[in-house]
Parts: sequence; C-alpha cells; structure tokens
Amino acid sequence: MATSPPSTPVKATRRHDPDPRDVLDKLGRRRSPADFIQAFTVDLGLGEDELAVLTGLSTESIAWCSEDRLRMPDDFEAISTLWILRSIAALLIADGEMEPCSVAEWLRSGNRDLSGGSPLDALRQHGYSSAISAALAVCDASIAHEQGKIR
Repeated sequence: MATSPPSTPVKATRRHDPDPRDVLDKLGRRRSPADFIQAFTVDLGLGEDELAVLTGLSTESIAWCSEDRLRMPDDFEAISTLWILRSIAALLIADGEMEPCSVAEWLRSGNRDLSGGSPLDALRQHGYSSAISAALAVCDASIAHEQGKIR
C-alpha cells in the first residue's frame, strides 16, 4: 500500500561520492531490483520513503532491500517502476550528464519538460514516458551544446 509523499523533501542518505562506474555496475541489467534499491538509497541518495511512495512498497521492505536482507516481493508494478527509475539513472550517469550524487536532486527538481513537475512526480503518476523524455532532453541538450548548437 502506497504512503503519502513526505511533506519535506528527503535529504540524501549518501555516505560518499560514488564512482560512476560502480553505480552503473549496480544498475546493470543483470542485477536484481534489490541491487537497484541499494544503489538508489546508498549511492544516489534517494530516501527510502521516496522509493516507498514511488513503488507502493512499505518503507520496511525498502529498508530491508537496501540492507540486502530481503529479496524483492513479486510485485510487478513496483519492479516495473524500479526498472524505469534504473533506466533513467543509468542513462544520465552513463552519458556523463550527471555525477551519481546529482541524479536524486534532478529527480526531485521541477522540470520545464514536465510542466514544472519533477521526474519523481511523473513516475508517481505513472508518467513513465514523460520522465524518460525529460532525461533524454537533458542528454540531447548536452549533445547540442557540445556541437555548438546551444550556447
């Protein structure tokens, strides 16, 4: 059962500035959703309560997964959301658009491609394609800037 979003943005729980290659390894296609949760909470700094709201899982389940004590439940919707979030984070990091420590803040921030809403808001409302499009826009803008089309 989903909980309501936190009234105050959750501060990053990151304990270090992770190497992008290590984070990408944790977000690899052959990893489990529990590995993704660890990367989201430990390396990227998303709060367990943010992931709980996003996936509909309890904060306890998220905490157990982040500590590698529990396998993910067989919840198709939650796992699908984690895969989409994983894809967005991996895209932003792999393209060199963001350091891992910047991804959570981008996910929380208002975005003009999302009419001022955040990518996390779009994901909460099952606007998966909107959130992915916003991430692709970041990458496209960077490529255009490098090619001298945007100054």
